[in-house]
This record gives sequence, structure tokens and C-alpha cells, in this order.
Amino acid sequence: QEELERVCKVFPLLDIDATIGVKDEDGVGAGDALTCTLKATRTNLEPGESAQPVYAPRFPSPLREKWWIFVTFVPDNQPPRLVSFKPVDSQEREFEEELTFRGAAEPGTYKFEVVLKCNAYRDLDLSQVIAVEVGEKLPELEGHPTDSEEDNDGGMWGMDDDDDTSDEESDAEDGAALLTASQQQKREKRLQGKSASNDVVVGSGSDSDSDSEDESKEGLRRRK
Repeated sequence: QEELERVCKVFPLLDIDATIGVKDEDGVGAGDALTCTLKATRTNLEPGESAQPVYAPRFPSPLREKWWIFVTFVPDNQPPRLVSFKPVDSQEREFEEELTFRGAAEPGTYKFEVVLKCNAYRDLDLSQVIAVEVGEKLPELEGHPTDSEEDNDGGMWGMDDDDDTSDEESDAEDGAALLTASQQQKREKRLQGKSASNDVVVGSGSDSDSDSEDESKEGLRRRK
């Protein structure tokens, strides 16, 4: 009697609630990825409790419950087709899992079966059939109008080299305009001084050449 009570206490009893749809969306369009969300509750446990080891007195080591979620597509007059599966290791009283898989490419009504199987106990399989209405493919979002405007009007990403050159020239002109009147006069005098010094150097060179020519001529006359 005591052993029977212990078995009944650890024997898992679950309730499941499964949904299939597009995550964070109300409807389903052709080609959309589908997400199966399964919520399960161990009704044999009180809030705050977790699953105890599996009743397996002849097993050499403690064994924990492990569940598997299978999602199958159930076409009419054809065998079911497995579309997704996932193991569940949670030992908590409540757990929630998600499985994502490719949806139908054409509009219509599609039937799926969600199955929860246990690896430790037989005849505890839980299943739920879900019909999914798939509508027309949703139109793709077009680019934001401001994106094309920035590309065409030379915005942040539309700058070219000519703009840089014109900016540099305008900066130079602005810098010259910022000089005071006295600074402009000093600048003009300095430029004039440089040009005058260049003229003197050139002129001094020509005078020395003419003096050397005169001295050579005078020397020839004296020899004669």
C-alpha cells in the first residue's frame, strides 16, 4: 500500500495548451514562419514543487523525467509529416516551450498535431490538433521615403569631392574676410617687400656682370 501511494505521488499528470501562429502577429500569410507555443502544467504537483525522480526501482541510478514535443502536419488522405520536435528537460510544475518551422507556401487551411511524449512512462502521451488558416502572402515593406531622399539630395551619404573642395575654398575666403584692416595692410606690405627683394637680387646680378665685362675690355686695351 505504501509503495502504491508513493508511485501515485510521483506519477506525472499533465495538462497542455498549444497554439500555432506567427509570433507577435494576429494573422498568418503564405510563406510566414510558424511558431508552436506549448504550455504544460503538472497537475499532480503543488505550486512550488518540482518533479521527483521516476519510479524505476530496478534502474541502476536515479532517472529524471524527460519529455519530447513533436509537431506533425496532417494532410488529408496522407500520412502525417514531422515538421519539428524538441526535448524538454524542465522539472518544474509549469513549463513553456516554442518551436519554429516553415509555414505553408499557399493559402488554405492546414491541420497540425502537437504531441507531448514522456521517455519514462508509457501511455502518457498528450496531443492536441490545431487548424491554421493561411491567407494571402503579405506585401513586403517598401523603403522609407527619407532613405531615397538622402541618397538623391546629397545628404549624409551623398557627399562628393567637389563639395569638399568648395567647402575648403569657402573656408579660406571666410578666413581672409576675418582679418582686420590693419592686418590686411601689414599683409600687403609684407607681400610688396618680398617682391621688391626679388627685384633687387635680379638687378644686382646684372650689374656685376656688366662691371666684369668693362674690366676685361680695359685690360685688353692696356696690353695693346
